[in-house]
Amino acid sequence: MTAASIGFIGLGKMGVVMAPIGWRLAPKEMAFIMSDSQVPYVFAGPEVEKEVRAAVEQMDKPPKIIRMEGEGDDTFLAWRGKASTTDPDITIEDDDVAIQLYTSGTTGKPKGVMIEHGQISNLIVSNLEDFEIGPNDRVLQGSSLSYDSSVEEIFLGWAVGATVVVGSDETVRLGPDLAPWLKRRRISVFAPP
Repeated sequence: MTAASIGFIGLGKMGVVMAPIGWRLAPKEMAFIMSDSQVPYVFAGPEVEKEVRAAVEQMDKPPKIIRMEGEGDDTFLAWRGKASTTDPDITIEDDDVAIQLYTSGTTGKPKGVMIEHGQISNLIVSNLEDFEIGPNDRVLQGSSLSYDSSVEEIFLGWAVGATVVVGSDETVRLGPDLAPWLKRRRISVFAPP
C-alpha cells in the first residue's frame, strides 16, 4: 500500500486519474471497473496478481498489467526505467478529476464516483481548520485505497508534513487489540472509516 500511496503524488503530478480497485472484489467486478474507467495500466502487487489476471482475461480491451514486484519487462521497475525524467508541463485545475472510486457493487454493478482535485483540497483545508494537526503528528492510513476515507487519511497528513503510517484493512479490525497497536506506533490521528 505504501507504493500505491506514493503513486498518488506521481500520478497526480502527471494529471493521471487514479482508479483504485478493492482487492477483495471478484474478478468479474474488477473487470467491470477496469472497463468502465478505461484504465490503460493496472499496477498489481503479488497478493492480487492472480485475481487481476483473471479479471483482465474477461475483458475485450484489457489494460497492461504492471507487476509491483519481481523481475522482467512487465514490472514497475522496468516500466519506471523507461519513463521520462522531464517534469511534465501540466496545470492541474480544481475541477480536474484526481481519483475515480467505485462502490462495492453489493446492490448490482459497482458505481463510479469522480473526485476532483478541488474537492480534495476543500476537504483537507476544512479538516485542518477543525483538527489541530501538525508535522509532529502520526496519521494512520488504514483504509483501503478504494475507500474515500483513504483520501482524507493520506492527504491530511501530507498537507502538514506529518508522518503517514500505512496500516491495512486488518489493522482497523483488530478490535480490542487496536488501542495497543495504535499506541506502539505512536498514532496521534486515527479517523476510522
